[in-house]
Amino acid sequence: MNFIVPSSVLVPLTTGVFNFSFLTKEFRILCYYFTTSFVVNVITAILSYYQIPNLIFFHLYTPIEAAFLLLFFEQVFAGEKIVRMIRFFLFAFPLYCIINFIFFQNGTVFNTYTHSVESLMFIVLSIYYFWKQSINQEAESKWTSFPLNWIISGLLLYFSSTFFLYIFSNVLLRNYSRDTNIFIWNVHGMIILLTNVLWTVGFYKCRK
Repeated sequence: MNFIVPSSVLVPLTTGVFNFSFLTKEFRILCYYFTTSFVVNVITAILSYYQIPNLIFFHLYTPIEAAFLLLFFEQVFAGEKIVRMIRFFLFAFPLYCIINFIFFQNGTVFNTYTHSVESLMFIVLSIYYFWKQSINQEAESKWTSFPLNWIISGLLLYFSSTFFLYIFSNVLLRNYSRDTNIFIWNVHGMIILLTNVLWTVGFYKCRK
């Protein structure tokens, strides 16, 4: 959980780097996002190993992660009206993170409020993408042949499956046993691994 799961992001990142010349702008944004994610994961894993508090990095990373993914969706939906909403969230969500940190959840607790809102935001954008795709995609086209389908499937899987985990994580810590918490977070780790597999396939498809 501390090392293998966080470092699994190297798999889609490496695939993206090898195919970088084939990538469109939205996929290159994802490469930068994965690089940032890996760096933060390394820092938090090292701090955790030495039992140094690292929750502050989750507060700092959440608006950065959201910004990368909002820029990604801005490219995906370029020219559509929903881009206005995405640009609004690019400004509003970091502000919300700052307010949450100052007044509600400081660096000593997990930032469940901002994580849950972030999850909901990307669930909606992912579902909107698939709705648009179902309308515009030609009948004879294979779903698996579109790289973005794999990428956004990974995003939808990750954020939808962890939405309730983010909401109830502090409750789980206070009211349930250590074994229960370990089991739940191990499931979370498996979801991250599967998400990285979907993203890797998406980057691989960019070359075809």
